[in-house]
Amino acid sequence: MAVGQAPRACLLVAVLLGSAATVITGCTTSGNQCVTVPIDREPALQRTPCPAGAPSNATCGTLSVPEAGVVASQDVGASTGASTSCLLDIAWITLTPESVTNQVPLFILGGGPGDPLLRRISEVVALTDAAAPGQVIVAHDPRGVGSSAPTLDCRDVPVEEGMDRDAWLASCANTYRAQGHDDRAYRTAILVQDVIELASAMGFETFDVLGVSYGSRLAQALVRAHPERVRALVLDAATPTDTPLLEVGAGHLRDALARVFADCNASDGCRSRFPNLASQVEETLAQLTNDPAPLALGESTFPLSPELYASTLSILLSRGALLPAVPAYIAEVHAQNYDAVTFLLSNIRVPETAFFMHHAVMCAEELPRNDRARAIADRASFPAYSEELLYDTLTATCEAMRLPTDESTPTETPVAVPTLALTGRYDPLSPTSNWPEFSDRFPNGTLVDIPTGHGALRDPCGQQAIVAFLNNPGAFALPACVGSRVTPGFSNTSLEVLRPALER
Repeated sequence: MAVGQAPRACLLVAVLLGSAATVITGCTTSGNQCVTVPIDREPALQRTPCPAGAPSNATCGTLSVPEAGVVASQDVGASTGASTSCLLDIAWITLTPESVTNQVPLFILGGGPGDPLLRRISEVVALTDAAAPGQVIVAHDPRGVGSSAPTLDCRDVPVEEGMDRDAWLASCANTYRAQGHDDRAYRTAILVQDVIELASAMGFETFDVLGVSYGSRLAQALVRAHPERVRALVLDAATPTDTPLLEVGAGHLRDALARVFADCNASDGCRSRFPNLASQVEETLAQLTNDPAPLALGESTFPLSPELYASTLSILLSRGALLPAVPAYIAEVHAQNYDAVTFLLSNIRVPETAFFMHHAVMCAEELPRNDRARAIADRASFPAYSEELLYDTLTATCEAMRLPTDESTPTETPVAVPTLALTGRYDPLSPTSNWPEFSDRFPNGTLVDIPTGHGALRDPCGQQAIVAFLNNPGAFALPACVGSRVTPGFSNTSLEVLRPALER
């Protein structure tokens, strides 16, 4: 069965358990034919019709660049030794408000790496209307991602009969290499240069940047390489560029849960309803280790293993709208009521990350900064966090796809540009504890912890902080909401939160 034909819920379970052969969702042929152009061809900005559903104030287009042009000109990786390269069309959209009150445009950098931001343009519109009213918004899908072409997401690579995980990964990588694509052209430094080329082609000499999750890492690399181009920098789900992500996942999940337990205990109402959350999590993990519960998802049945249970907790903690459900969810699953688990797995949006592009970046940049021994020690803090060691999973993927794991260390020079960094109190991915040296790295920066999950841009208080900062980055004053809300307001039952949040 081709990957794209798998049921949605089956795919989500595979994603959560790290099965790389079924990460792809909603598959259609990507159209990855490589059209070659001279490697020194200048980038070209073009207008194109906006897709259906784009708002009336949108302008759309592409930035056409030779794939290997930056590899050769910036000496990122080895020289290709070729005179031609695949032509890439980087899809972009601008949103112009009816009344422009801030003349500096705001560039939004999405996560991943490999998150197709333009496929969620309605969400981008809603969030930026709240966080950056009066500014022109520029969003794009990076090279190889989403609406950009060609897309390197492995959606057009079928799973043949009897093909194992490694064989499918190799098939994906070999397909793109045979078409002429160069994985060395997918690095953070090159993605930075694409943003600069796009801004220059649009006539923006100076602009603001808002980077979310991996986009916050990309934004830091951009401002360090081109500080003269950035007026103000917002880092949401702020993640240091040198944090070894594969060494901290289990500990961060444990710490995020501990903050929920503490905040529930500090609330009379929550404490009386859910007095034993910490012990309930441990008892549930032990129960599922000995006897995984069967879950009916669509036409298939999956075991609720401790690893899958831990992954669902991470989802609830990461997404701010789902946070109020966490105590009730823990209590319900402990009582062997799995209705919320089934609902969550059946309705959560499955990641659409561009798989090959994502791993071209991660293998070269993330794997080398992690130490396997420290990753093992981290996982020991929460042994049920993952069925596999994430370090080993990424290593195996890089080897199967023959993607290089470069020894590269990001440059952590101080950033003088005014900076607002936002983290989530319950974020198991990018917590405030990642930033012990924030003031040294950002002497003109402010680090704000919001009682939310992974991404304060979705939180009303986070939006207020961004508005205040972008209106006056040189003399920023925290809005009154920061520090005034202690908890997300925990609910009595999990489904009363999950249903309205996920059935939209």
